[in-house]
Amino acid sequence: MGNILKTIRYFKRNGIKKTWYATAERLFYRDVPLSASECTYEGPLDEDIKFSILVPVYETPEKYLREMIDSVLGQAYGNFELILADASGSEGPAGVIKSYKDARIKYIKVKENGGISANTNVALEAATGDYCALLDHDDFLDFDALYENALLLSDAKRKGQKVNLIYSDEDKCNGDATKYFEPHIKENFNQDLILSNNYICHFTVIKTSLLKEIKFRSEYDGAQDYDVILRTIARSESSEIRHIGKILYHWRCHEESTAFNPASKEYAYEAGRRAIEDFLYNKYNKKISVSDLPHKGFYRVEWGEDIFMLRPELGAIGDLYIAGNKITRGIYSNSGRELFLNMNKHFSGYMHGAVLTRDVIACDIRTVTPAPKMRETYEKLIKQLNEYTENNKNSKADIHAFAGKLSMEFADELQKQGLIFLFLPKIERR
Repeated sequence: MGNILKTIRYFKRNGIKKTWYATAERLFYRDVPLSASECTYEGPLDEDIKFSILVPVYETPEKYLREMIDSVLGQAYGNFELILADASGSEGPAGVIKSYKDARIKYIKVKENGGISANTNVALEAATGDYCALLDHDDFLDFDALYENALLLSDAKRKGQKVNLIYSDEDKCNGDATKYFEPHIKENFNQDLILSNNYICHFTVIKTSLLKEIKFRSEYDGAQDYDVILRTIARSESSEIRHIGKILYHWRCHEESTAFNPASKEYAYEAGRRAIEDFLYNKYNKKISVSDLPHKGFYRVEWGEDIFMLRPELGAIGDLYIAGNKITRGIYSNSGRELFLNMNKHFSGYMHGAVLTRDVIACDIRTVTPAPKMRETYEKLIKQLNEYTENNKNSKADIHAFAGKLSMEFADELQKQGLIFLFLPKIERR
């Protein structure tokens, strides 16, 4: 029923043609990218690391509230506090929470419901842990969620590494938590992808001292976590944003949840767009517009013609190439595998990756626009490709393979110089 409602809403926004292709892709296209390697952390666990789990509670059904609390109390790692800031008008949630006698639970009755950001800030003020973890009142954690985070932080501490934010993979479940689906296998930190979509989402863990500085902002209610994530990133080096490649968070889909009905909180997507624009303005001291893609919660930054002047860290921009109805030139993975190759041009790929701006390893060199500082290198490689193409003995397959080799050579040169390869699709926004 949920997918039917989503399809109807998508049709109303985008028309019959785009809806047909979006539906066909869900049914027939299954090119899920390889998961990022799961890190293996060695050495003893530092059990002094304390987590503060922040949960704003509001009229949560007893079943969901108990399952959330039980998932926290059942954690394999036990050094935590569960802070529940209850803004409910009724006494139902309070009765459930007070039935638990675990000293690690902190219950706070919020006198006046100020919205999700204000209520979360109440919980944040009471936090005494080293790191704060964000948990929605009707979702729940895998039993080793805190253990995996503690393991990562223990390893980083031994190596003298700073960590400001950690996120993990997640999935969705039905209201009864009897079926699990749509696993979200995430990339390691990608600074342009996070400006296209809040792919970090759940389970987010942030250094408490930093979170207490930036706090949640009520003007971004609905996208308050996205806003906090962006502002944490703004104060962090890329190396301080860490990813755990395991599903540690279960996002419950029921009729009142955003996961079940993305259109139920239109204001959240508008708030998400504003959060991106705010991040860009603070970073570049320039107003840069952000537009919505057809799928809710996905955006495109409109960089403009001066992108290389604005972003000196860029070495090149790449795109996809369409021939007929198929994508024939695309993005390369670490292994040299081409993503989205031969995919229908109307499809958008796993998590809409074919239409989202993001940092990549490489793009087909025939789709590339180099930064001025990389033009000489680019032109040498293109000259080689043209000479190879003009040799009538070489087949189309040979030419494509040779182009792939040159594409990876160009990407290697960018990496040597510490430059970013930006995938900036200009094809129809699906």
